[in-house]
Amino acid sequence: MFLKVNMCLTPFTVTGPDYPVTAIVGEDIVLPCHLSPRMSAKNMEVRWFQSEFSSFVHLYQHGKDQYEQQMPEYHGRTELLQAGITDGNVALRIANIRPSDEGQYHCLVQDGVFYEEAVLELKVAGKPRSVRDECTRLSLGIGVGCMYLTSMFLPARVHMLTLMSRAIWPSGQSL
Repeated sequence: MFLKVNMCLTPFTVTGPDYPVTAIVGEDIVLPCHLSPRMSAKNMEVRWFQSEFSSFVHLYQHGKDQYEQQMPEYHGRTELLQAGITDGNVALRIANIRPSDEGQYHCLVQDGVFYEEAVLELKVAGKPRSVRDECTRLSLGIGVGCMYLTSMFLPARVHMLTLMSRAIWPSGQSL
């Protein structure tokens, strides 16, 4: 008796953006990743990790998210977006972005013995704040001065300006 088994693994590619994804500290971000051609990833393994395969940011396996061995710094902050998983969308949401989240992320999708991955870059910026001038009485004996920010993101560089329109830079040098 001869038994013929057809194992048909459909090859796919895993695609992410070819540009850095930018996130703001404290906000949520979605790291895009999808299969091409479009196919369901519901029964596949999806592993998001940074530098080490075994230390994962998020793991989707056996049709559900696996949090037991997740990296502690991501515990309670990640989810694989389920809305498009049947169309090959395996995007990851990271909540409450931290500066330490910045870096490379690997989106690896495995179906049986076949796997592919995409690598993307996450850049983290500080919280935006409004640019405002604050005038205050300086206790250094030089009179009233104004302080202004030169950046929309924290940490901002602060400069002092006296009423005589003479800038005093942080290094102590005058303009």
